[in-house]
Amino acid sequence: MIRCTAGHPHPRVMVSSLVQGFEHARAAAGRGIVAAGGQPVLVNEDLPALATSPRNACLDAVDSCDVFLVIIGDRAGFIAPSGKPVVEEEYERAIARGLPIIAFIQEGVHREPEAERLARRISDYVGGHFRATFSSLDELERRVAEAVGRVIMQLEMPVMSADVVVGRLVKPNHDQREVILRTVFAPLRHEEVIDVVKLGDRDFRETLIDLGTATDVGLFSRWNRKAAKLQGDCLLIEQEYGDTPPYRRAIVEVDSTGLLVLDSNVTGRTDDGDRLGLGALQVVESDVEAALAEHFAFAHALFEHVDPYQRQYAFRYNCALHGVQFRPLVRQRRRSGPVPMSMRGDEPIVAHPAARQIGRAVLGAPAPEIARTMELFRRRMSE
Repeated sequence: MIRCTAGHPHPRVMVSSLVQGFEHARAAAGRGIVAAGGQPVLVNEDLPALATSPRNACLDAVDSCDVFLVIIGDRAGFIAPSGKPVVEEEYERAIARGLPIIAFIQEGVHREPEAERLARRISDYVGGHFRATFSSLDELERRVAEAVGRVIMQLEMPVMSADVVVGRLVKPNHDQREVILRTVFAPLRHEEVIDVVKLGDRDFRETLIDLGTATDVGLFSRWNRKAAKLQGDCLLIEQEYGDTPPYRRAIVEVDSTGLLVLDSNVTGRTDDGDRLGLGALQVVESDVEAALAEHFAFAHALFEHVDPYQRQYAFRYNCALHGVQFRPLVRQRRRSGPVPMSMRGDEPIVAHPAARQIGRAVLGAPAPEIARTMELFRRRMSE
């Protein structure tokens, strides 16, 4: 466990308040959170298109946060079917989750009865240190920064060790008949990302297979057999090569922390009439790029599914080619004539000198990262 400092996960701070007519106050609170080193979470502004009910979206967003910040103005806002304002339901959820709670009460306004009741309840619960008042947006921004900063100093943010990526990256591969690309993604936050019980659920396994076979992912083939099993607390899904070319092998390993290990063959992927078998003697850049794109696309689909509120916003990753040995990396496949070879040991060829930290957005738009990785593979295989 390490304390939250620069370079480590930013605590997520939920901003709960009236929305309509209160947008400027919410924005000011968001700026104060950022100034304190936190990540503001504003459901209406940041996550308007979630495929769930507004009530579930709000409560699930509370669950995804580390700190709860509530602002009470002149109105309580929308009343939920429970008869309570949505803000109060969110507040009660934060209490149930044991989150640190910070309250701000607007001064100089005439509060409606329901807003006054809520202000009194929150003030009575929070008390002195965590309760503050404000009368202007500048004052709100400044006081939010101060209050959130104090809370963040008390938080401990566990971080996934970069050694975990290295250890899984160089672990001996499952099969040496083909050159295998292995990519490892590790959420920066070290915590439970996927319910460990859910990993053994059949529906969850089928969902992961569906994600992998989706047209915009392409990690799995719809025609090849797949087998899923638990290894301890790790779910492993393996797609067999198949009986006829092109041969596509894909293996997914994921555990409850969200540590994701992906293997794909990068030789034998293309059925191009290679009667001489020269395809197995060379690694084609476009095949490696295609496998990398599938790995990033699957990682993006997985985390969008298990973490729609983007609590995991940063990752460490690296990738390696296993079983290269004598094979060259070529821009175009040779179909005849001699293939240049260079003797190497059995050690994997690792792309990046250390695990790279990337943001969530890179998973969804990885082209620059793939280009960087390919350039490093070219250098490593020309050494």
